[in-house]
Amino acid sequence: MRIEDGVEGLERHAQQQWQRLLDVLSRSCDMQGAYLARCTEVELHVLATSRDCPQQVGAGERMPIFDLYCEWVMVHASPLAVEDATRSTQWASGREAQAGVLAYLGLPIHAPDGELFGTLCLCHTQPIAIPAQWHDLMMSVVSIIESELRMLQLTREYSRRARTDPLTGLGNRYGVELGLNSLLDWGRRLSDGAADKLPLGVILLELDQFHALIEQQGHSASERVLRFVADLLKRNRINQEMAVRWQGHRFLLLVPAITKEDLLARSEQLRCEVQRSVIQTGEAALVVTASVGALGWDGDGGLPWERLRQCLRQAQGEGGNRCVIAELGATFTGAVPFDEGEQPVHH
Repeated sequence: MRIEDGVEGLERHAQQQWQRLLDVLSRSCDMQGAYLARCTEVELHVLATSRDCPQQVGAGERMPIFDLYCEWVMVHASPLAVEDATRSTQWASGREAQAGVLAYLGLPIHAPDGELFGTLCLCHTQPIAIPAQWHDLMMSVVSIIESELRMLQLTREYSRRARTDPLTGLGNRYGVELGLNSLLDWGRRLSDGAADKLPLGVILLELDQFHALIEQQGHSASERVLRFVADLLKRNRINQEMAVRWQGHRFLLLVPAITKEDLLARSEQLRCEVQRSVIQTGEAALVVTASVGALGWDGDGGLPWERLRQCLRQAQGEGGNRCVIAELGATFTGAVPFDEGEQPVHH
């Protein structure tokens, strides 16, 4: 998990939690302002400032980093103290000196992976002497911020793991609970004004005769099959679809804004992709099939899981390796024939 994956949340945390720390730092060092910045090679992003920070620096602002004090700190990975920029041949004509920021003390901050994250800075619009104890105080604040960055990273990593199936890397049930409403809202917006489109298509795919595969090939081979099918779903994912490992050898696909006909076509596409695949598991080359139940959902009431399971059981009861689609008002069966030359596979 990278820090960049949660920049918006990081900015909120900085403004809510670190602003008080910056206020104390600014007052303790008798500087006009303190700020915390996320820095890259090309951009400075001000995450938080003390309340009395000069107007030249505002929380949330983004700007090119070139020719700024912070750029020097990042390039050299070292502290920088500027007591009077007007007396410095290096900084007198710089962007910040020209903007009126004449005194500066900045320290680098490191991310949990050891890479540079950004800078902690003090600034003043007037020249000011910078004693050594200010640097020591800022080092203590940097240690606090770096510790919180590690905690934030761990929190995001634990959250990601809670939403992810460890075997396949797909989402899991908890991920569906978290994302279902947002996906449904997105589907409603896309289908608004299109009478033939359902806000959300729900596809439940279960591998046929999977327990027989386990008995004959073992758990290692069965896990290889599950990972292969998961990778297939990832490769074939389109638009804003959400693919998850729902339970055991069942997979769930949520498709926003889809017609009944396209829902059948999408289900059949997945069935055929599974059947056509040859899965290498050690010395064995396996071919598996899948039964598919699917329905469209308009978001009213809870998601109709029982009807979805009925569709799946019907597909399995008719021999497997087929799709059964239930539309909102009626149920029909898409008894999908094999492609020419294909035959059902039994373990």
